[in-house]
Amino acid sequence: MTVNRLATTSAAFLFTFSPVCSTSQVPMYIPQIVSPLQYKQYREILNCPPTTEAEHKLQVALQESGQCKEETKHQMIGLQAASVLQIQYCDQVRGQLAAQEEKAGRKKGTRLVGDGLPCMLTGDVFVAQVITHENAVEAEAREKEMRAKRRAEHSEELTHWKRDEIEWKEQNKATRANFEAQKVEWEAERDLAKLEKWRPWWNKPKMAEIEKPVRRPE
Repeated sequence: MTVNRLATTSAAFLFTFSPVCSTSQVPMYIPQIVSPLQYKQYREILNCPPTTEAEHKLQVALQESGQCKEETKHQMIGLQAASVLQIQYCDQVRGQLAAQEEKAGRKKGTRLVGDGLPCMLTGDVFVAQVITHENAVEAEAREKEMRAKRRAEHSEELTHWKRDEIEWKEQNKATRANFEAQKVEWEAERDLAKLEKWRPWWNKPKMAEIEKPVRRPE
């Protein structure tokens, strides 16, 4: 009976087999004010010695009523705190669900008939959907092929660049080594010329131009 009544309220989405959407919101809970706990209430009356059996029974009943009231207040405070925490949790879950729905909405659908409803396969609307779907599939396939082709070309360019870079380093290394060898030979001849008082037959060698590095393909 209670479930049937709730099924007609704003919380009806909780009693159906349909997936819950981010727009479905749990009914707002409004906390009620709980009066402060009165531990010292009726203490004077309860501390008075009873003079009759009826007064004794009334004191016992008053004490039990106060304890029951305090326990009810404790339960009310706990239930309201749990309801507030559950609402905060539901809001957080709704935010996560909305993000998932937005992410799923960005994905391109591939089903033409996905709502479970019958449709006329030769109708103009469905034929237009088929053409649009086929065009979208072909465009996506071409784009995928172009991306694969660009990746292959970039990989090939990167391979050539690595080979050219190795050759560039080896060539500059050989240029420097050749310069150092000529420099050592010239310095030896210069020192001998100074010692024997004659002029060197060739000028001080200069390093050949160093090749600039090859730009890495982007």
